[in-house]
Amino acid sequence: MRRASGLRSLRNRQKTKNLRNASIEECRIYAYYLYEICSYKLDNYPDEEDGDDYLYALFDFFESLANKMGKEKEILNYLTKIINQYKNNKILKEIPVNENTNSDLLYFTNSGTPYSFEEDKTIDRMRTCTHEKLSFIEINLRRIQYVSDSVEFLLSLIANFLINKTPAEEACLLEKIPPQLKRSLNSIGKFEFVKKEVGLTDEEISMLQCCYRFSTNKTLSFLMDNFSENCQMEIKARILGFSERQFSALMRNDSKLRLYGFITEEGRIDDDFFECIEAGSMHPFFYDLLKKLDCDSCYNLESFNVPDNTKKLMSRMLKSNESLSFLLYGKPGSGKTEFAKALAKQSGLKTYIFKNIREVSREREITANIFSRLNCLLSMSSSDSIYIIDEADTVLNTCDSSFFGTKVPSKIKGTVNSMLEESRNKVIWIVNFTSQIDESTLRRFTYSYKFDSMPRSQLRSITETKLKPLALPCGLNNQILDLMEQYKVTGASVDNVIKTIKSLGEEKASLVQDIKSVLKENALLINGKSRMRERVSGNYDLSVLNASMEPSQIVRMIQNATDFAEKSGGTGDAQNGIRMLFYGVSGTGKTEFARYIAQALGKPILLRRVSDILSKWVGESEQNIRDAFDEAARTNSILLFDEADSFFANRENASYSWERTQVNEFLTQMEEFPGILICTTNLKQIMDPAMNRRFHIITEFKPLVEEGIRALLGRYFGGMTFEDSQIRRLSGMNSVTPGDFGVLASRVRFMDSDERTPDYIISELCKIQDEKHNEGSGRQIGFGAA
Repeated sequence: MRRASGLRSLRNRQKTKNLRNASIEECRIYAYYLYEICSYKLDNYPDEEDGDDYLYALFDFFESLANKMGKEKEILNYLTKIINQYKNNKILKEIPVNENTNSDLLYFTNSGTPYSFEEDKTIDRMRTCTHEKLSFIEINLRRIQYVSDSVEFLLSLIANFLINKTPAEEACLLEKIPPQLKRSLNSIGKFEFVKKEVGLTDEEISMLQCCYRFSTNKTLSFLMDNFSENCQMEIKARILGFSERQFSALMRNDSKLRLYGFITEEGRIDDDFFECIEAGSMHPFFYDLLKKLDCDSCYNLESFNVPDNTKKLMSRMLKSNESLSFLLYGKPGSGKTEFAKALAKQSGLKTYIFKNIREVSREREITANIFSRLNCLLSMSSSDSIYIIDEADTVLNTCDSSFFGTKVPSKIKGTVNSMLEESRNKVIWIVNFTSQIDESTLRRFTYSYKFDSMPRSQLRSITETKLKPLALPCGLNNQILDLMEQYKVTGASVDNVIKTIKSLGEEKASLVQDIKSVLKENALLINGKSRMRERVSGNYDLSVLNASMEPSQIVRMIQNATDFAEKSGGTGDAQNGIRMLFYGVSGTGKTEFARYIAQALGKPILLRRVSDILSKWVGESEQNIRDAFDEAARTNSILLFDEADSFFANRENASYSWERTQVNEFLTQMEEFPGILICTTNLKQIMDPAMNRRFHIITEFKPLVEEGIRALLGRYFGGMTFEDSQIRRLSGMNSVTPGDFGVLASRVRFMDSDERTPDYIISELCKIQDEKHNEGSGRQIGFGAA
């Protein structure tokens, strides 16, 4: 048994109560608790000496109960009778009156009660709580305890005077719990709201009541602190009449009482739950976590580029009477949260946002406090409400990475899975990534939808909705909308633009330029570059390309295949996909021609480079490959893999298993892709043979011939006259590419006009070719680079 530090710390505890407002029946319950504590100690530690702090708390609580129940006179008379018997039997030696000469020995310390027996001197010296005044009842209790060297007599006093309504003539132990007391112990009382709202069992309610009484009564709590945690559990089990197995089940981590955060591991009432008990409602448990959403200002579903059948399906499901869990996942800023709000608006149900856990909790408390309350919330049926759990990546972290890079289940996997299975509500979960979610958890979502980068059309639509209340001039409004399509930004950037407009007030002179600056910096922050060029440059000339297949013919073939798929109703079918490989030395115009195709077909282009795909984590590169194909299919974009050599390497030369799995994944996705795929490479010779067989169009891009060189000289350096010999000189080097002209044009614009001569231009172009030959590899430059 362990010793408590003393009563001083006890008095400083918060949320404790005395017996002032307790009813007689509540006092009987407390008396029964006191009886079981004393009984347990006598049964298990009969030879252990009781400390004075413990004795004082024991006797003081007994006397307080007696006073509250109006039993003090009866008990005092009974104790006096016992003391007189001890005196008559010479067990207590009475002090003769003439020996009371020393005033310091006449009275108990800090008390007006004089010594009556020789033993009183020893009893008084044994006291350590000398600052506490002793009552006559306690003095007699201490006398009996000193003589008997035990507190066993206290059991009969508690049973006879405080528990039994009709005391026996002679005090005796409690043989069974009186029926009235048993009913009181099993009464739900102030915990009825918990049973009703959360659906706890009678056993769980009894456990809560027991923990509540120990947590709120400072003396009972102090007495329990004298025991080890295991002993405290055994005492509570005795009080409740539970078996060890029953009690252990209620205290397990996955029990409702622990899972919902009602009681702590030590069996105390959690601080957050105290407010609920006092209020008689579960609302205080969530008031700092939930925020009611006014859906009137939210977007309509039509604003989002989500398939109509998906929107209709999710809307119908939300209007049903069934509980469900939606998972919206994908890139940050792709509109997941706003879409969830639009769904809620469409449903007409009350909507609550579960606040970001980091707004209301420190990192170490996330899984203990906030996680528990979320568990509790979802267990309570609210058929007229929708809960949106935003930024739920931490809550749903059911999968961790081991030291070796493999994925292993996290400690909370079972709890999260149980929470999803037992939820009685309509919940929309929002995460940016799913790599931290175990497959067993993913299977428990009713429906899921992946968001890719927000399409330009959707971004424009959202911006239009946000701009409408500002009543800007039509021309200015259109300029802002056009700007939104030029930068690769997110939905949050729209809010930044609106804030910019509002902050400028009447200063509209430079508004367009200011908005352009905001968008540029937003795009730079999000993507690492301000914008991704999707359109060809102004100097682009398709006829100059030197390719093994006529570029204009390729465009016609793609258009014919696209038209055929649309007319035959095969759009979206993998067999109607178009796969092309453009290969050749760097700068010959492969990537720029892909942009031209997208522009000619009126389709967005989704560019992926090796750095966007490859990952150090096992399996993540393959996932990134799948994600790229999925995003292109959903957004009806042309998928462009630039410098795709890494995905084409011959599997026979692979040194590691992951090199083979990447190629296999790429091959699989190619065959199943229903859209237009363009891959560019400088190293066709290292390609896996299986890749060659899967491309419909394979085209080599070569250095420019004389006609191409002449045409680009005229486009980039118009007004200058170049001799045929100069053009032949360049052509003879067999390495001039369209990108060389863009590089040189961006350089000479800083020179004086009289320095920009034909001879200088030809000389610089020749130097560029010499550098290529000397380096042994081409520059990584794009066609029309600026």
